[in-house]
Amino acid sequence: MKKYSYLLVLINTLLYLSGCGEGHVDITDASYSPKIVINAYIFGGQKVKDIKITRNIPLTQSIDTSTIILQNALVKIIDLGNNKVYTLTYNPINYSFEYTGNDLIIDYGKSYKIDVQAIIDGQDLHASSTTVVPLSGLKADKPDLGSMTYRETNANGDVNKINISFKPSGNSSATIFSIVALDASVGSFIYNNYYYSETDTQKIAHALDRYKQNYAFQINIAPGTQDFTMALDWFTIWFYGRYRVIIYAADKNFYDYFITAQNVMELDGNFHEPQMHIDGDGIGVFGSAVTDTVYFSVKQ
Repeated sequence: MKKYSYLLVLINTLLYLSGCGEGHVDITDASYSPKIVINAYIFGGQKVKDIKITRNIPLTQSIDTSTIILQNALVKIIDLGNNKVYTLTYNPINYSFEYTGNDLIIDYGKSYKIDVQAIIDGQDLHASSTTVVPLSGLKADKPDLGSMTYRETNANGDVNKINISFKPSGNSSATIFSIVALDASVGSFIYNNYYYSETDTQKIAHALDRYKQNYAFQINIAPGTQDFTMALDWFTIWFYGRYRVIIYAADKNFYDYFITAQNVMELDGNFHEPQMHIDGDGIGVFGSAVTDTVYFSVKQ
């Protein structure tokens, strides 16, 4: 069994990831090694911002939020096409690092490296990771799908799916859909949900974010595909009201971490690390993507 010697702290994770099942981790003889925790995503055509750099702590130690964030870390983004180095600045309002200049816009199809140096527990640590930004081209056919009735049916009585048609990005590892109910509340909850009926308002309120945020993904879109339709099922819909779907054409780092971070427990109960692609004294993720956004609404 993999014995975890640290608590992975990732603040403001890009996508809400959920898992299920129970397991047990024996930490009685686990050793601790300080690590830089990288939670960083860059996006084609955008500036570099919201780069979270934190640290791990021993599982037996309580969390001190004042020391988790490595605000004094030296964080750089390197354009591997010309080896130009961009030093990031810590933003105390957002608790994250960003590039404040106007001479760095992430380019499509290019390779970038994150390089982080920090002192943790008196040790000089260094971590890095490289991502290849997907090509441009991702584009939703319709930014607004309009309004639809919950589990509406066609003339044959078959339940319609929520169809999102888009032009894929040529070299992405997967297309990921972040589905967020913008009007989520106990009052707008679909109590007669087809897949799971819940009537306890206290349970709904306690798990509101779990119901509010969902995802879907599609892999293996054939190269050269000009148009693709993703059919979202209704099990991602738990509220009446407006929805926002952000489409991510994700690189390998993004996709590998996304798909493994939510499945760290095997069927036999053993745990393993997610796939992280971080070199040196680091854990976490440095990924890239191209994005577009679609809206729709669900009525009774």
